[in-house]
Amino acid sequence: MSSCFLVFRAFFETSSFKLSITPSKVGKQYATVSEFVEKEIRIDSCRVTLIGVPSESMEYHHFPLIYQENTTITENLQALEQTTYRLEMYEFSQGEIQLMPPFYESATRVFSRDSNLDETRQSGTLNWGSYVGASTIAVKLPNGRSWEFPLEIRAKKINYLSDYRFMIDQIIETSADLIWSNKAPTHHAVSKGEEFDPEVDLLGAFFYIKAAMSDDYIPTFWNIISESPSTVHFQKRWITGIENASKIDGKTVQDIITSDSFFPTGIKSPSLKLLRGYLPETINVPLNYLSFDTPENRFVKYWIAEMVDLLEEIINVYGKKTYVGLESYRLIAELKNVLTHQMFLEVPHTREVNISNLGLRRKPGYSGMLQTYEWFYQNDCLNFEPLYTLLFAKRVKPVYKIYEIWVLFQLIEILKELGTGQMKYYWKNKPKQHLSLEKVRIPHHNYVLELFYQKYHTNSREEHNELPSYSTRMNPDYTLVIRDASLRVITAVVLDAKYKYDTVDDFFVEEETEDDDEQYDEQRRIAKRADLLTVHAYKDAIQGVTGAYVIYPGTNSSYDLWTESSDELHGIGAFPLYPSAGSSLTTAQKDNLKCFINRIVDKAKQD
Repeated sequence: MSSCFLVFRAFFETSSFKLSITPSKVGKQYATVSEFVEKEIRIDSCRVTLIGVPSESMEYHHFPLIYQENTTITENLQALEQTTYRLEMYEFSQGEIQLMPPFYESATRVFSRDSNLDETRQSGTLNWGSYVGASTIAVKLPNGRSWEFPLEIRAKKINYLSDYRFMIDQIIETSADLIWSNKAPTHHAVSKGEEFDPEVDLLGAFFYIKAAMSDDYIPTFWNIISESPSTVHFQKRWITGIENASKIDGKTVQDIITSDSFFPTGIKSPSLKLLRGYLPETINVPLNYLSFDTPENRFVKYWIAEMVDLLEEIINVYGKKTYVGLESYRLIAELKNVLTHQMFLEVPHTREVNISNLGLRRKPGYSGMLQTYEWFYQNDCLNFEPLYTLLFAKRVKPVYKIYEIWVLFQLIEILKELGTGQMKYYWKNKPKQHLSLEKVRIPHHNYVLELFYQKYHTNSREEHNELPSYSTRMNPDYTLVIRDASLRVITAVVLDAKYKYDTVDDFFVEEETEDDDEQYDEQRRIAKRADLLTVHAYKDAIQGVTGAYVIYPGTNSSYDLWTESSDELHGIGAFPLYPSAGSSLTTAQKDNLKCFINRIVDKAKQD
């Protein structure tokens, strides 16, 4: 990890005003630093002065305000989520200045303005809550001019430059893989009758091609094809010298006999000088050869070229520097590399192909290629627009929602490891949030494990209302249901992702806090108590639920349980699950969670 500049105070100065941003809590380890350094940069017409110290520490991503050059993120000046900053602005010219920090959908109030200030001075506190991504602080003057100061809001609970990126990448990879699960035996709550149009749903086309280019699909099919490609036997006539003829047939003999240049030896003629006895100098011989110009190879070349065309269109729509654009470039390179194979030199380009050819459906490799083509044009492709909007389109995004989706995919992987059969996926007509997945179901010996995502537990008395709430509606993030062979509910537990907590003490213990931000700390204490009561409510209000557990991004390997009796599987608890790139920590935490879920299943079998 490269070095950075730890910023204790940042000044933004133009000809009209001067604005400063200061972290409210810098940290005791930096309180004794006396030799501060000034670093000056320019953002458009604004001079920015940074006061702080350089750092080589690996832990600097926890510092409230940093400046880092040559990073892979959007902006060099970076603030921190769930951190309070003091903002002060002094006006150099006459008139009222409007400070306009950004406001986001479903976000808490970002800027709290101080009162009782004069007209030439404004101040207040900034706190982006659990929102991360590219942001701006905008200032508008009375003359209509405005300035925007760009900065990046980093994730606080996890390393924004590594583990946050790892979490995003895992969500994308798993989302792409869901397409293939979507084609497996399953239930779809989707409308029929409209054919999938990749030119309209380019984002769906991108995720499909990305999934198809994973190792188990097109690359595997292509390896099979390239090792034993489809060929066709051709024969043509070839005029060659008599000395080169290695094979003759009846047609060759007939052509010799009927040739005008065939003369008896006794006839005097200038042509005899060109003859060797009774035979002409050149003869027509058969030539047998194998060609790669087959219907199967024409289809493969057409399908690969079609995917390249779609990816190029995706780059035009979404841009070259976006995640989709960069990934499309990579996929295009891989597909074009396939097209450079020597066999395609004999295969012409075509705009139409015949997919009714039996060889496509029977020959190894080709049948897989045909299947990817047919699945692509089926009309039940998943809607990735909400998920993509969350991950990439929004400048500032709720990191807690991203963590929630990541945890869901980890739970699905755990159930796959515990299951003894094929997992089925069930989809909603319209996603409630950012993912249209309703639930997954997998057999476990003579039982069935079922995981719901954002299931509504209502107090409806209807017959089909399983696991109802006897009071108000409850909707935990995940509901794990264990069923018998007849699909009767045996038991259930609920789990909730709580990104905002680092340790189990954050959730269950009210710690003492400093006095410099009493209002914010009081809000945290209220939120803690509300979250704790929510977990109790899930367990007590939802009929059939025996336990309620929190999953949070902690870095400890052990989990905590609180039970109402000697049975530790009946109660509440907290499990750490940290999205760490290339670390054994996440694996160990997932193993703990898997073992606990397996114990719940074994206990259900005994009841």
